[in-house]
Amino acid sequence: MRYYCPLIILVVLLLAACNPLVPVTTDTSGTRSPVQGLPSPLATSPLPAQPEANFAFLFVSDTCSTDVLDMFEQTYTREINPGDSVTIPIALTDAQMASIHQKMVEINFFDYPEVFEIPVKEGETYGMVTPAPSYRFTVRIGEVTKTVTWTDEIVEPTSPEAESLRGLIQLILQVMESHPDIQRLPPSNILCL
Repeated sequence: MRYYCPLIILVVLLLAACNPLVPVTTDTSGTRSPVQGLPSPLATSPLPAQPEANFAFLFVSDTCSTDVLDMFEQTYTREINPGDSVTIPIALTDAQMASIHQKMVEINFFDYPEVFEIPVKEGETYGMVTPAPSYRFTVRIGEVTKTVTWTDEIVEPTSPEAESLRGLIQLILQVMESHPDIQRLPPSNILCL
C-alpha cells in the first residue's frame, strides 16, 4: 500500500490527514466509463479578459464539513458542527475577484461539463482518496451562468483539465484562508473519518 501524502495535500487542502490510496481497477462491465465532453484545446469560452461588472461566483467545498463562498450574496458560510453553520458578510477586493476571473479564463471554465470527472479507461488501474472532496462552482459572467460540480476522488492518473480545476480551487481556498474575517471564525469541529 503506497501513501501519496504530497499529492493529496496539493489536491485537497482541507483534509486533516492523508489516507492511504487503494488501487482500483475498472471492471469489464463498464461501470466506470470515460467521461465525454471535457474541455477541448480549441475552447470557445465566453469569458472576457476582464471581469464584467456583474461577475459573481458561488464556490462550495465539501469534504467533511462544508464551506461556501457566495459572491452573489457577498457571504461566507462555515459548517461548525453537523447542522450548525455560521454565515458572515464578506467582500473580496477587486484584485482578488480579478485573479479568480483570470484563472477561470485561463482554464476555459465555461467549457467544462456540468459534472466533471477524470476519465478512466476500462481496465485502467487508478488511485482514489477517501473521503473525497466535492466542489460546486456557479459562475455568472454577463448573461451567462454556468454550474460545474466535481467529486475529486481520483488522484492518479490525473488529467490536464483536473489539474487546471485544482489550480482554480487552490486559488479560491487561498483567498478564503487569507481573509481576515474568515480567519476570525471558529474552526469546524467536524472530523473526517
